[in-house]
Amino acid sequence: MKSRCAARRTITRRRAGLDIDYTFERDGVSETRASSHYVLTAAEIRRLLERAGFSIESIHGDMAEPTPYELGSQRLVIVARS
Repeated sequence: MKSRCAARRTITRRRAGLDIDYTFERDGVSETRASSHYVLTAAEIRRLLERAGFSIESIHGDMAEPTPYELGSQRLVIVARS
């Protein structure tokens, strides 16, 4: 059984997204599937949560230690309540 996966990536600037077409091949049969990923800023996520009725309690840059979120943080942790 011979398997292979190839991906074609396209960065879409107008909506800060990444479109990827994955092509999977197995035993001479290939199948292509599309995937889209979107990049949102912390401010955009905050606005989306607030529009959905959540209140933001805190925003952190890490789960282990509640350090403030800042540009370059490894993670974005938002604590919100409905």
